[in-house]
Amino acid sequence: MNEGIDYSLIEMKYGQYKDIADAFRKLQNDTYGQCEECGEEIDIKRMTVNPLARFCIACKTRKEELEKIQKEETRFKE
Repeated sequence: MNEGIDYSLIEMKYGQYKDIADAFRKLQNDTYGQCEECGEEIDIKRMTVNPLARFCIACKTRKEELEKIQKEETRFKE
């Protein structure tokens, strides 16, 4: 059981590291604060709350809705 917890922690930390590295790369490329989906500027309030945000609210909402639908479809196929 401990190994599973340790692996989950490592996976979580790696994900955080990757998000931070991506943000630094975007700073270097002058794309920090741009939505990865539509290319529009992410609202400053969102960036203040979550400096690692990758999507604007509209795209994030659509992405989450699509994931929810796909999850439901998968559930019904089983």
